[in-house]
Amino acid sequence: MYLRATCEAFVECLKDCVEAEGDHFENSNSRTAFFGAPHQSISFFEECGHPCPENFNPADMIIHALAIVPHEEDACRVRITAICDAFAKGNYGSALNDDLEKLVCSDLPPARRQVSILCQICALFHRYFLDTLRKPSLTRAKLLQKFIMALFIGLLYFQVLLPPTVLAIHNLNGALFIIVCELTYSTLFTIVACLPSDFPLLVREFHDGIYQIFSYYVARILSYFPLFTIDGLFLLYICYWMIGLSTSAIQVFTATVVCFIVEQSASAFGLMLGSITPSYPVCCMTSSSSKLKWLEAVKALQTLHFHVASSIAGPIVTILSLTGGLYANVGSLPLYIRWVQYISWFRFGFESLMINQWNEVDNFNTTWTEQVANDSQRIVVNAVRTFCVFV
Repeated sequence: MYLRATCEAFVECLKDCVEAEGDHFENSNSRTAFFGAPHQSISFFEECGHPCPENFNPADMIIHALAIVPHEEDACRVRITAICDAFAKGNYGSALNDDLEKLVCSDLPPARRQVSILCQICALFHRYFLDTLRKPSLTRAKLLQKFIMALFIGLLYFQVLLPPTVLAIHNLNGALFIIVCELTYSTLFTIVACLPSDFPLLVREFHDGIYQIFSYYVARILSYFPLFTIDGLFLLYICYWMIGLSTSAIQVFTATVVCFIVEQSASAFGLMLGSITPSYPVCCMTSSSSKLKWLEAVKALQTLHFHVASSIAGPIVTILSLTGGLYANVGSLPLYIRWVQYISWFRFGFESLMINQWNEVDNFNTTWTEQVANDSQRIVVNAVRTFCVFV
């Protein structure tokens, strides 16, 4: 079956060559059987005693004339040698030799001029930007996910500070931590799932000298930048007033900046994991796998991949979130794990949101009503002092 398919493909290839414009080349036993225009090959083989019958495929005729038939090897070799000798001594062979003598050998061509890094980044960013526009499913999914989670968080902690009690303060801090987690998980795991699929194309184009690795990653970061900024702010602004966070202009702006930095940190961490971890092809075989066709097996190897980044991202993010400040007092953690807090954006993001929320608690804060303004300040100070997790 394989030999038959190969011969059929060869016949189709020769058929295309005969029908195409340009020079036609035949090679037999490392000798040139013919070199010239496709229509000239038919007349040449006719002169050699191998005319092409009417309504017959010229490619089949050429293969038959140059092929070695089993049990007739000697006769076939004599026929092929006669055809090659006729070409070498005839007009076609002489014309080919004259063309070869006219060729002038020159020095090696200069190396291709490499464009600047900026041009590479701009071209790659344009490619990924068009890719995002042509496949808006990821954008729609991200915005829909953030909208649903914003409603969930907002309804779960709806106006949690009314009335302001110690329990309400603790619940509000939990809402701030959930916002940090939601900005992290969806961003990180989306990048970890999508980035490894670019690896085969990146390897091929890099070894072809099209662009540098640095240009690829800069363009990728810039292409992720708009999506993983808008969706985070979409989440924050929906649940911000539903929860009842402080609404002064400076605090809203600070919370926006903090959430932006948290999401970009998660994006950078996802890029790092997707870059340093491999992606292995996996083929799931059953007991009847011996009956699987070879092409189907190759297709399965190309479509099924085991992404190491997706497997190790979960445990790493869990450790980082444990040192974020909500689940444990980071000052009381053992020394061998306490250092993780300094590389955890959970800790810095949560701490920044807490400071932003409580640093302006006074009689003029818009979170409180006039009836509870005096008592609320005392409650908040005592609650935060009790809940101080970063010392």
